[in-house]
Amino acid sequence: MQNALLARVAAVAIAAAIGLSSAGCSPRTPPAPPPPAAAEPKADPEHELALRIVKASTEVETYRIDGMPDYEVMRHRDDPRYKDRFLGDWVIERRGPVEGRDFAERLAAFLEGGENFTPPTSENQKACVFNPGVAFRLRSGDEHTDVIVCFACRQLAVETSKGRLRIPSVNFDPGYGRLGALAKEAFPEDPEIKAL
Repeated sequence: MQNALLARVAAVAIAAAIGLSSAGCSPRTPPAPPPPAAAEPKADPEHELALRIVKASTEVETYRIDGMPDYEVMRHRDDPRYKDRFLGDWVIERRGPVEGRDFAERLAAFLEGGENFTPPTSENQKACVFNPGVAFRLRSGDEHTDVIVCFACRQLAVETSKGRLRIPSVNFDPGYGRLGALAKEAFPEDPEIKAL
């Protein structure tokens, strides 16, 4: 009997040492820590700089561009004598009107509107070749942001003179009508644009 009592005392002592309750033999668990606070999105100075340029834009230069120029044209891209034929890496087919602040504000709102873009997923990858035909250059003083648009793919690219504008996606399927309306406003007589 003494051995049984010593065994029970030893078992209770061991249980206490490893955190088991003698009543229920369940481990003692410390209270759960509070859930972590929601992380604040990290500031992106490159995006903020580009966004300031977009929001401060007072005019928009409009262009019809050739997304697939031939080699003879492209070989002049870096030649200063031909700089007026290019918008960044894109060949200018013709210049449209320079639109004012109202147009710039509507284009900026389009770029900021998440509802205009389809979030990228593996299911909505497009198998088309990006072949843009329209470009908008938002100007704010000496700085600019170029919006390069392929209406066939319903995709766009954004190129900035400073910073890097982050947009929700390159796919603008939900905003096709809004962006198409801006193109039609800039090029009302263009047959390809009228057909959008």
